[in-house]
Amino acid sequence: WWKLYANKLGFLEADTEVKSLIQELLTWMQKNKADYTNTFLFLNQRLSLPHQQYYAPDFEKWMQQREKLLHQRKLNKHVVNELMNANNPCYVPRNHLVEKVLDAACLENNFEEMTRFLSVLATPYNFNENLSAYQEVPKNDEGYKTYCGT
Repeated sequence: WWKLYANKLGFLEADTEVKSLIQELLTWMQKNKADYTNTFLFLNQRLSLPHQQYYAPDFEKWMQQREKLLHQRKLNKHVVNELMNANNPCYVPRNHLVEKVLDAACLENNFEEMTRFLSVLATPYNFNENLSAYQEVPKNDEGYKTYCGT
């Protein structure tokens, strides 16, 4: 678990300092209701959408800590980016997108959206700045519930 998160942040190993950094990020994300996928994409400059919360002083301080640890470990920027690219998908099947695609297919007999969506999901780690709509979080998903096995 720790190594997975270390890799998502560009670190090869999860030592004590990296574990602390991971915990701080997860706490910040929960406190600020930051989107999980998009937070990691922002860190690797693969997020096409503007998000002001990532420019808050507390997040910028966390970013500085991360950069300091990467520098201390003498991790090459190219290696860091490749590691992050391999561990952070750019596109995930978000509920509101799945619902939109299913509605178009089932209610309108229109399979274009589904074909496009499946094409994006076939290569979720390949960033394309023209696909920012697939990174958007729903405007208001409060009260939205999904159930396992349905």
